Amino acid sequence: MCVAIVKPKGKKITKKSLNLAWETNPDGGGFAFVNNDKIVVFKSLEQEEFVSKLWETLKIVDETFLIHFRIKTSGQTDLNNCHPFAINKDCVFIHNGIIHNVQSNENMSDTRFFNRDILQQSGFQFGNKAQLKLIESFIGKGNKLAFLNSKGRFQIANEQIGTWQNGVWFSNLNHQCTISESQFTLRDAYLDDADDWYGLPYNKKMKI
Repeated sequence: MCVAIVKPKGKKITKKSLNLAWETNPDGGGFAFVNNDKIVVFKSLEQEEFVSKLWETLKIVDETFLIHFRIKTSGQTDLNNCHPFAINKDCVFIHNGIIHNVQSNENMSDTRFFNRDILQQSGFQFGNKAQLKLIESFIGKGNKLAFLNSKGRFQIANEQIGTWQNGVWFSNLNHQCTISESQFTLRDAYLDDADDWYGLPYNKKMKI
């Protein structure tokens, strides 16, 4: 199961937690934060690169972060299927769970289909409580979504199913369990160009 994390401004997360989250969800990571009213996104398929970049960014940027560690359930193991995803130029989101009432295939995950076919078509309005309840009803109790807008504000669908620890929200705490490394195999993967990013500035050489 993936791990979705919301680290609000002023709160801390440990590097150990980040590494544990990757080791139990080794199919890519991504994070997002806001800089000068623009959402900055970074994704990687490499643990050392991702955790190092995230850790260095957290040390110099005290803003709200969305952080996601993926374990593949559908879609390829590539950057296109790594979270966060852009709903539009002013909002991104991360997801934990499997949305069964949308498509998925060997190339494209259920989350990407949900974004393309539901969120991007719905006239999504950040902060609309009625719309958030409709989203929660659609995705069901087994799924959690966290959203970040270009003003640095966040909201969480099915927030109560996750856990707050020291001011940081985790969709689940599976990465904190003691699990033998032999149960996990890091998969080979290739990089691909994202096709649904609305020009958001993410790449492997992010500068802030």
